[in-house]
Amino acid sequence: ITLNYDLTNDEKNAKSYLQNLLSPIASSLKTSESTIYTLNSKLNGLPKNILISDLKNQLTSYNSYYENYKNNYDSTNSLYSTLSYVEAKNNLNPTLQNSLTQLNKNLNSLSDSIEERIKIHNEVTNQLNKLKENSANLELKAKLFKQDVSSLSSQVNLLENTFESGTFTSYFSVQDIISSLNNQIISESMQLDKSLSSIIDKGNKLVSSESTKLELSE
Repeated sequence: ITLNYDLTNDEKNAKSYLQNLLSPIASSLKTSESTIYTLNSKLNGLPKNILISDLKNQLTSYNSYYENYKNNYDSTNSLYSTLSYVEAKNNLNPTLQNSLTQLNKNLNSLSDSIEERIKIHNEVTNQLNKLKENSANLELKAKLFKQDVSSLSSQVNLLENTFESGTFTSYFSVQDIISSLNNQIISESMQLDKSLSSIIDKGNKLVSSESTKLELSE
């Protein structure tokens, strides 16, 4: 038995309209889904102390948009598959393809932001490690002169704990503190170097004086 179903002009137009849109929309949705999965996996795999709450919120927002767009596509595609072309056309958000294009652009931008955040996190980590090294060297030097630099050491330790726990407010604020502490360490170290130079000078003068006495006594 052969069933002949003649479409009305409205149905033909609706079918043609949807045929041109549904496939590209499905492709864009697949791209969005894949990117969201990749970004979510990357964010969840980052160190606990990296500041990414704002980036996670962005991804949550984009995922919400994706779900809404997918729901509109699925309901439209379901109507299309039952030959309800006019209903499907009326159901489809006319800006869906453009919205998906923008969503994928936003997801790519978010991916770049994540990479930038990782980069600055690693930079600050290296700067903090160098600060700890400078602080340790100052402590060793201070012991030679029996000087107290415990206040500076405590500030370095506090900053390290704040950074490791992820309770700092921004990377720029941490960098400002690192810079300030490094300047204080340099200043303290220079003072100790001056003291060492003074001791060496006094020692040299003493040796020179004793040598002179020996020469006169001969």
